[in-house]
Amino acid sequence: MSELKERFRAVDEVDPPELWAEARRRAATPEAPPRAAEWPPGAARRVAVGAVAFAVFAVSVVFAWDLANPDPRPAPNPTPAAVDLAAELPEGWSELPAPPEDRSGAATAWTGSRLLVWGGYEFDGSNEDPRANGFAFDAAIRRWSELPTSPLEGRSDPAFAWTGSELLIWGGWDGGFRDRPYFSDGAAYDSAARTWRKLPPAPLAARSPFSVWTGEELIIWGSTERANRMRDGAAYDPATDTWRRIADAPADVTDGSAVWTGEEMIVFGAALDGNNRADTPTAIGIAYDPASDTWRELPASDLSPQAVTASWLDGEMIAWDYDQASAAYDPAIDSWRSLPDTPLDFSECRPTSVATGRVLLGEFCGETILLEAGEDRWRDVPLDPVLSVADCCWVLQPVAAGDVVLVSVHRYGSVGVQERRMFAFNPVGIAPDRTGDVEPEPFVPDVSRDGASTRMPVVFPDGSEALVVYPNELDLASLGVQPAVSYVWTDDPAPRYPILFLHDPDAKLTDYVHGAEPVGSIPASQSTLVWEMSEHWRTTRQLPEGHWLSFQLPSWRVLVALPRIDVVDDVNSSLRFDEVKGFPSVEATEGLALAKGFGESEGSTLSIGDGTADPSTSRLDSTIFLSPDGCAPGSDISVGYGSNCLADGNVFASIYGKRAFVSDVVDGVRVVNFRPT
Repeated sequence: MSELKERFRAVDEVDPPELWAEARRRAATPEAPPRAAEWPPGAARRVAVGAVAFAVFAVSVVFAWDLANPDPRPAPNPTPAAVDLAAELPEGWSELPAPPEDRSGAATAWTGSRLLVWGGYEFDGSNEDPRANGFAFDAAIRRWSELPTSPLEGRSDPAFAWTGSELLIWGGWDGGFRDRPYFSDGAAYDSAARTWRKLPPAPLAARSPFSVWTGEELIIWGSTERANRMRDGAAYDPATDTWRRIADAPADVTDGSAVWTGEEMIVFGAALDGNNRADTPTAIGIAYDPASDTWRELPASDLSPQAVTASWLDGEMIAWDYDQASAAYDPAIDSWRSLPDTPLDFSECRPTSVATGRVLLGEFCGETILLEAGEDRWRDVPLDPVLSVADCCWVLQPVAAGDVVLVSVHRYGSVGVQERRMFAFNPVGIAPDRTGDVEPEPFVPDVSRDGASTRMPVVFPDGSEALVVYPNELDLASLGVQPAVSYVWTDDPAPRYPILFLHDPDAKLTDYVHGAEPVGSIPASQSTLVWEMSEHWRTTRQLPEGHWLSFQLPSWRVLVALPRIDVVDDVNSSLRFDEVKGFPSVEATEGLALAKGFGESEGSTLSIGDGTADPSTSRLDSTIFLSPDGCAPGSDISVGYGSNCLADGNVFASIYGKRAFVSDVVDGVRVVNFRPT
């Protein structure tokens, strides 16, 4: 009996949860196969039998303890299996279920299987009242659900990061509805357990900061508040649930982006005042090394300080501004290199970008562009034709989700929010070249100088010729000249079908075709090929069965849009291409005709400074469109635009750009020696 009492006393001293954990561990451990039974048991066997009896007794005691004293800690939920959207979705754009709200300034995270969105506000033209709730998109079942109630007040633009198991949120802005409209608290959301926990107080004042996740810490620095600039910061370690102060930075940044390079946090942008005036003539950058707790300043960039975005792609920080200039910064050599301008028109929008590791997707005024890792060129990847309509206005929120970018959008107007949608952009399959390895370069025609004037002979796509004369200082030839023309069926002059001219016979077709190989050819010609249209072109031109007929000229590759594959012979026999003085021209016969246009509206047009092959889209910045379709005498100059009737009423000029450029073109450019076809 005394021995039994001693055993009870020993059980009383055991921490039941620890004993229960040990019992579970042993239950999960494979045992050696039992030997043949032995009876009567020896001394060692009697000890073993006693131990087994005691173990059964102990488990019973712990089971009773669990019933009377349940563990308050929730049992861990299994982590949902990862969802590879790139493998499940088609190439390019596709549509997913719309979100309950499209939040600007929200904390967002891709968990590997879910998109989390918390806080932020849905902009309806004036409202910036941030929410205190959030949503989750389950990619496995393609469904949205509400997040549990958080311990935080509603806010936008907080610091946030996904740790691999939790969404961390700290600070933020309340929309200006308090005397001190910033927060200094934070919380963490466990996506698997669907639970929140408060973060310990941070050693920082309230703010809306810049932040990055290093893989171990959430680094928070500075503030977007222009009236109260801050250079201090802190780092939060979720493994120890503790904060540490970091060194103060050597410069101010109020507007910009923060990226993590793998070794440093780079904050790139500018310090602006309340009137959008910048402290520096260009955008600036500073870098923080958490290993040494030190900062350094980046070399000066050539980008605008007023509005700029940056993302980390393939070992470089890719940045571009609202003037559409772009550049890449390599921290390994601490230097910048120039990139081509983005193919966007100037506007007062603020650019944004996200990177997946394979691509960078940029957004500007509802337009979307793409830069692939390893390729120094931007391409248009229009989100959806409906977003190009004139009625205002679209707000886009891109988030990286593995190799895919998810973009939630909403359109608002005079009666508030009118429409919500969500799209996914999948870059899988777009990287391989469809043909050639040459990027089309601007065509710069031969010119001659005559004192203070430059004489540039031109040939319009319909074969008309003329001489463009302009002051030397305008240097129009260096802007490049691009033909722009479409064709129509004479018995049905609408719609127009574009003819694209790419300035190199070996130019890449990646932006235009689907598939790595042509789907046919013209028997009489080795170089006249038939390609399937890319999904983008089929969608934008409403040609669900569209194909391209590809021709080669000495200096150009020509792509002719086909509404259907069964018209390839008709189009091939009705169009004749030639090259004169380096300019391509086209003649249409036997039921086809070149579209008539006016200005930049897809007539037989030459664009100076445009550079886009698509006759339906144009860059409207320091650009001149010359159309040989005739005009009424007169000229006009207004903000950003001008026009002039030249060559005795034969050539109409549309001019876009800054007022000084427009005025110089109207006053100084003449077209002479016009010879129609």
